[in-house]
Amino acid sequence: MKKVFTILCLALLTVWNASAQETPKTGNGEPKKIVASKRSNKSRKKSNLGPTNMLRISPFGLVNKLKLHYEKIVSPRSAFAIAGSIYYSDLDKGSIKIEPHYKFYTSATAPSGAYIIGGPTIFMLNNYNFRYTASSEQQAIILANQPFFNAVTKDALITTFAQNSFASVGGCLGFGYQSIFGKGNNFVFDFAVGYQYVPLPSNIKEPITKEMTYQGSNKVYTYEINYLFSDKKNFAGITSPIFTKLSIGILF
Repeated sequence: MKKVFTILCLALLTVWNASAQETPKTGNGEPKKIVASKRSNKSRKKSNLGPTNMLRISPFGLVNKLKLHYEKIVSPRSAFAIAGSIYYSDLDKGSIKIEPHYKFYTSATAPSGAYIIGGPTIFMLNNYNFRYTASSEQQAIILANQPFFNAVTKDALITTFAQNSFASVGGCLGFGYQSIFGKGNNFVFDFAVGYQYVPLPSNIKEPITKEMTYQGSNKVYTYEINYLFSDKKNFAGITSPIFTKLSIGILF
């Protein structure tokens, strides 16, 4: 027992001596007070984020829709946002798109800087015009048997549209950049681009048949044409596989 006590005393003495040697001294020989250094990086602490709300509008989107954005910064690297669009162009009229999404800023400088964006997308299509095209065999018959039709009429026979209304849930993934500007740093410019998946009901992709009647010079022609769903993408409307989010607004 006495031997164990002696070993413990020697160990404590060794630790105390090491500590005394490592402690910096002042000019008077007194221990120097250690002050934690400030970090020099540009990251912001969660408790010092400043304004964390943003409200934006897509000005160029006014061509075919009204689109509003709201974003809430929750940390120096992340934000939750939602965008809502109401379409009023001829093709998409009455359709609605709701986009809740998450933004991950690649640098701890939210709400400004580069970011990755992703999340679900809710599509509510109202009387949306889907494109259908006559099969290649049908097109050959149309072009061979109707030489009296001009090119516009032939094209009208080869292509048709059918309206459908439905709701579906897809998703999007992309990247973007957001900047803060103005005298008080309270204006926002945001741009993002990426891919969006738009799931369509199976009945939309089924072939359709239409009966066409045309009046010739002295005879009425009636044709039954089989149309196939066209995979031609509409890059300007709600079902575009490419999404863009260009918006301006305020930070508050």
